[in-house]
Amino acid sequence: MSVPSSFVRPTTRPDEIHRLLTDVERYNPSNTVLLEDYLARQCANPDSTSNHDLMANLALLKLYQFNPEMLDLD
Repeated sequence: MSVPSSFVRPTTRPDEIHRLLTDVERYNPSNTVLLEDYLARQCANPDSTSNHDLMANLALLKLYQFNPEMLDLD
């Protein structure tokens, strides 16, 4: 059985983000800024097909779900 491509570590994912996503720290609200910055970098390079990091983006959404006061709409 193979792992779905959505769950494979993208080659563009920094080690710091990978450690965060594979540890209990993924649920630490103080990491919201790191994940927001990473999402901004993904959006800044929309032409790259390997730039999409589903797991990191879902982790950020989960943090917003449990900590809605952290969402900055600006």
